Amino acid sequence: MIRKIINWGLMALLVFFLVFGLYNRFVITRILKSYRETFFKLEHPEDTRLLDEFQSKFSYYPATYRDETIKNECVYLVGELRSYTGNWGEIEDFYYGKTVFYDGVGELHVGEFPLLLVQDTATSFGMDEDYRYGPFAVDILAKLENDYYFWGFPESLKEFGEGNIYVVYIAPECD
Repeated sequence: MIRKIINWGLMALLVFFLVFGLYNRFVITRILKSYRETFFKLEHPEDTRLLDEFQSKFSYYPATYRDETIKNECVYLVGELRSYTGNWGEIEDFYYGKTVFYDGVGELHVGEFPLLLVQDTATSFGMDEDYRYGPFAVDILAKLENDYYFWGFPESLKEFGEGNIYVVYIAPECD
């Protein structure tokens, strides 16, 4: 009798976590879809080409505070990997000060940073040694690399070969 109660209790707990996880995934997917629609309103430079899109709920550590605590921050990261030819400065100037409007939140700042696509024995990302990457850009790069290594690099990146790419994104804070 006690064994039955324990089994039912464990089964109820498992069902609860499964339903909670699926509901959470559904809500996150819906939120990301609405931010994606907002991101599509963004114009891009003429000499660039879309290589891949990405979106995820993303946690990062922005800083260690004076009392030596670390606070985990959360954003909904939505963006694209794009190829470009020419001068990185022109791309940077194009996006400088750009925002997109999201109803209920207001203006969302658009961020960008350059990457190199390297295809030695395997496809990977490299950093442009002439660019100063901030901590958030490095965290985004680590997130993208983890996702691509786990799920595989898409054909659009493999076909592109080696060259200049950049990340353009919005990162609204989680509620």
